[in-house]
Amino acid sequence: MSEPTIEKPLLTRLEAAKYLRIGPTTLNSITMAGKLARVKFGENPLGRNPVLYRKQDLDKYISDHVGFHDKTKFKPAKNAG
Repeated sequence: MSEPTIEKPLLTRLEAAKYLRIGPTTLNSITMAGKLARVKFGENPLGRNPVLYRKQDLDKYISDHVGFHDKTKFKPAKNAG
């Protein structure tokens, strides 16, 4: 009998980037812009606090950006008439 698969509720920065199919630098930019929540744990003397992402937040980010485009740059084609 096989063991049940347990889905991780929290993903590391690299796992989250892979899940979103973006690079870690892009993930950092999105996070620092306040567009994606993160979970920070503890204090590290070197200043490298563990940062994790909730899968539900990643899924929400995806659903919020489906079909996203900047409408201010969209110009419909003019009809030749």
